[in-house]
Amino acid sequence: MNTHRTLALAVSVLALASPLLKADLVYHLPFDNGASASLANGGTAAGTATGVASSYGIVGAPTASSSTVKIGTNSELYTTNPANTVYGGATLLPSSTTNFRLDNASSQMTISTWVYWNGVAGTNTRYGIANLFPSNNAAGWTLYIGNDGKLTYAFVTDASASRSRTTTNAVITTGTWINVALTVDTSVASNSAVAIYVNGVAQSLTGSALTTAVTLTNSGDIALGVMNHTSGAGGSFALNGYMDDYAMWNTTLSAAKIKALNTTPALLTNYNAGVMDNLFTTYDSHASSIIGTLTWSYASAFDASGRSLGDTWLGTDGKYYLWLDGATDSALGLVGIASNIPEPSTAAILIGLAVLFIPLTKRVRQTRR
Repeated sequence: MNTHRTLALAVSVLALASPLLKADLVYHLPFDNGASASLANGGTAAGTATGVASSYGIVGAPTASSSTVKIGTNSELYTTNPANTVYGGATLLPSSTTNFRLDNASSQMTISTWVYWNGVAGTNTRYGIANLFPSNNAAGWTLYIGNDGKLTYAFVTDASASRSRTTTNAVITTGTWINVALTVDTSVASNSAVAIYVNGVAQSLTGSALTTAVTLTNSGDIALGVMNHTSGAGGSFALNGYMDDYAMWNTTLSAAKIKALNTTPALLTNYNAGVMDNLFTTYDSHASSIIGTLTWSYASAFDASGRSLGDTWLGTDGKYYLWLDGATDSALGLVGIASNIPEPSTAAILIGLAVLFIPLTKRVRQTRR
């Protein structure tokens, strides 16, 4: 191993150990480890989420997988109630009574999660994914699926002035895992304050512009798996399905990064939101990091012909590429090199040694003669 590679690996190890790496990923609940799965939070808020029961005794907690999940093959969050599908157990995020209030003109938020919707059930009309929305008339926000398969982000101020943005088309189908992502930026006084992505693709939205921030009068927890809830208890309008790999950032991820949350796991196993956050920080800081057998490093001016921003692919040179910015012929992003592929500097040394070794061998043979 040469000096440059040793230094690169040392820097990457230090980068991964630094708390700054996770500065913007506040919540990450992968719901893994099968029957022993916990609700431990891998984000900067730390702590463990709480699965609370609805009035029907259903608890919002991980369960062993009953189907093939997209990210993490061992467990997911089951958020339906077979007795009454309107009411379900909520999962309350730790230390969330002060997080993502969206109560000033510079608040930002990104949510990413995988959902598996079982469809319309009983008297339910809305199927909650995540919310800070204790009741229909209280200030807060909520993200949910409608009976028609459309996604809605609703935003309510203290004055009970409700605003919402809804996908123009039905984007959630039943019986399949779908990635849902949401970005909110209260500093943008227009329709573009909210963006909703499905499987990495931005959706057209209808509804009212979110031009003001919320000033919350409640101190409720952020809850998963229901549309609204009361802190410490379950809630109404349960998802009627499963959730997996839930993540929240206190910034708005770029469209390229949101697409990468889909394209990278499709190519590389177990690249969940926590791993992807490491890669995004590696890119932003122009650094290197080690993920499994791959060393990822900031790269510029590589060719992304035939690709789209946010794509991840395996090149003919045996390296992985992740395109996050820049033009097609001068792409910016990350390059992942497997440990068994020599870096250019290492290869040059090997070639140089071979060149020196060949004439030396000939001289030895001539001397022996």
